[in-house]
Amino acid sequence: MATTNSRPQVAERPQVTEKSQQTSRLDAARGVFADATAAAGSLASDASARLPDAAATTRAAFDDANKRIRTSSDEMLRLGTAVSFGLAVGLLVAGANRIVVAAALVPVGMMGLAMLDRWSGSSPSRGTDRSGAPGGL
Repeated sequence: MATTNSRPQVAERPQVTEKSQQTSRLDAARGVFADATAAAGSLASDASARLPDAAATTRAAFDDANKRIRTSSDEMLRLGTAVSFGLAVGLLVAGANRIVVAAALVPVGMMGLAMLDRWSGSSPSRGTDRSGAPGGL
């Protein structure tokens, strides 16, 4: 009577050493890092190519806003300054990022400076009123 082995035959797996696993992980990490570096480089080159256009557009928008502020009435300047300041304080109280709060204060500064120019009489767009007082207040 022949005895048969009841255990199924399993193919022998080669032993993977810990060092070879570390090497393969290191190679994978290097590949990911190289891909990330290439992507960052392409994004930086795209951004630098578009920067002059973005700067020109921003400058034109800033000049247009400044022109509108300088030609607006005193009441509109007061109202705009109060609303912009209220928005900035609300953002600060709500816990917004400091950069966002600072950006919300830009119109406050622009309108505040326009009001100061008018009150000091140094603005060429506003002359003197009939009484000779600068700023017409």
